[in-house]
Amino acid sequence: MNDTNEVTTQETMTHVRNTKRVFKNVRKSDTTLFVTIREAYDALFDDEYPASHKQNLQWRRYRLEVEEFCDKSSLNKIVSICQNDLIMKNIDRLPVAWSTLSTLDVLLKTDDETVAETFVEFLDSAEITVSSTAKSIVALFRPEVEKAEEVDPPSQEPKITYDSSIYTDEQLDQIEEALSTLEALGFVIEDVAEVSEGEADASTDDLAEAA
Repeated sequence: MNDTNEVTTQETMTHVRNTKRVFKNVRKSDTTLFVTIREAYDALFDDEYPASHKQNLQWRRYRLEVEEFCDKSSLNKIVSICQNDLIMKNIDRLPVAWSTLSTLDVLLKTDDETVAETFVEFLDSAEITVSSTAKSIVALFRPEVEKAEEVDPPSQEPKITYDSSIYTDEQLDQIEEALSTLEALGFVIEDVAEVSEGEADASTDDLAEAA
């Protein structure tokens, strides 16, 4: 690194511009991901039939192929986000973090029509921006909950434990969709089957080292 005293404002701004360009490219890539999956959903999924129906065979096949490089939990969240018209219409004005958009998705899934209007107002007033966090968005929609948590914070994170090994693939799709909603609300999700598998692998490694 050069002597700090020798670094000029021009050099600093050059780095700022380079970083800004890369940042925009990353954001564009993340946004494109949601748009691409929404296009696949619109083309392959027939919402007049349940996901398990033969009419939606190609959508299930698409998901299985995508799960080869994107874990099922993340894909469930992304698909749910992509199904939300309010989010997709305003995707360029929103943060691209999956967890933040997933939280927003949960907040917007309500029969209360005023919530959608309030959401647009938050966008127009720049109270929700591309740099918003999940916590700040929840505080906007549920200020009384946020205030209560500050006064009397929970002693520990809520936790849900389940065993994926005892369910069929179709049941797991339904379970994981529900769990992804709870995870977005702050629940810790633990699959005991994965924990057991991890412990078994660790024991195997220990035995191999001992040998």
